[in-house]
Amino acid sequence: MSDTSRSGKKLTAIGKRREQLGIKQSEVAHKVGVTEATINNWEKKQPDWLEHIVRLAVTLDCALHDLMEPGIITERRSQKGLTRRDLARTIGVRENTLSKWESERPTHLEKLLRLCLALQCTSCPTILVKNKDFFDKENDGIQAPLKGADLLSEVKRAFRKEIQQNVK
Repeated sequence: MSDTSRSGKKLTAIGKRREQLGIKQSEVAHKVGVTEATINNWEKKQPDWLEHIVRLAVTLDCALHDLMEPGIITERRSQKGLTRRDLARTIGVRENTLSKWESERPTHLEKLLRLCLALQCTSCPTILVKNKDFFDKENDGIQAPLKGADLLSEVKRAFRKEIQQNVK
């Protein structure tokens, strides 16, 4: 797939994936819980945080949804024998940013998980770096993006479904 859209504009992997799926920017924006302008910006220039979080998961050999679990970053970093400084350099963030992520969740993690759900790449988020409706069905006209435990549950369900489909 080329780096340009059907309209001839250069796109990030986010835009290429969205176009590949035939989804409108407004649909992705709604599912992620951001504005359409934000999606448009991400399609022009990939946000740095996206790559940092995906690199973190890859470096620690864990799925993105694993990063939602409290203490997992510190635990995995220790298992790998990495200092905070080493891991921060590897993923391209400052040490104090990583320290904050170890005590809380990485900033933007829920947004990235919702983006992966919207673009159907929960088991392989690296496609967003390289180059169905998941909303609360109980809120009939509101349909707010999932958050917290509901988001984690939906990501795990989607991840299992993708794995099962790949095994067949």
